[in-house]
Amino acid sequence: MIGLICYATAGELGLGPGVPAKNGVLVNLIARSNLMILILGTVFIGLSTAIQEIIKEDPIRLREKSVGIRSGTYLISKVLVLGMITTLQTLIFTSIVLFNRPVPLMGLQFGNGYFEILSLTVLLGFSSMCLGLLVSSVLSSTEQAMPILVGLTMTEVVLSGALPGKNEGFIALISPLVPSYWSMNSFAATVDLVKISTISDPDLVERWQPTLETMSQGALTVTGMSILFLTGCFLVLVKKG
Repeated sequence: MIGLICYATAGELGLGPGVPAKNGVLVNLIARSNLMILILGTVFIGLSTAIQEIIKEDPIRLREKSVGIRSGTYLISKVLVLGMITTLQTLIFTSIVLFNRPVPLMGLQFGNGYFEILSLTVLLGFSSMCLGLLVSSVLSSTEQAMPILVGLTMTEVVLSGALPGKNEGFIALISPLVPSYWSMNSFAATVDLVKISTISDPDLVERWQPTLETMSQGALTVTGMSILFLTGCFLVLVKKG
């Protein structure tokens, strides 16, 4: 349902090079908005899959731990199962949003631009799922999860840079702390957002260079954040007993 709604609101130019402007240059001014839709849906899918998972099972987890089930084993089982669920949901969501919509023919890392975009969305979804597990491990009740889900989703979208607006001062300082910021860098590099959307902001031009280095740095940072979230979750579980 989320995919269908996003498909209906996303522009028909997708993430492709766009249509010729008056000067003959191809322009896609809605590509940034389409990336925002991808990020919004992907982050929501990842967070919502996991944000209640640990807290709702706390009594069961503690009972299992009393008979020898280790915190690491419990967490690994959650990551494997929820990781597969999140990956499948993200693939379906992205496929719906990009259905019959233009995308780059070539990626920076892969020969297929569509596959590269799919890979980046899966990576962001997995990282959001890991963040959801971390949040779930520190909650004291399931009722706390929904407000935090909404808040985290909106925070990730706003700080990603997908929304046009000022990104300076305190916002610029904290933006690199969320996975969506680095995923947006990777997306922008893959689709050459600066060129197709005629972006002139010097900071964004520097940040979204259409190079393999930019795309890879974003993807590796998101991967590192996923590991950091899971490490934090494990430490919380060990401390809680």
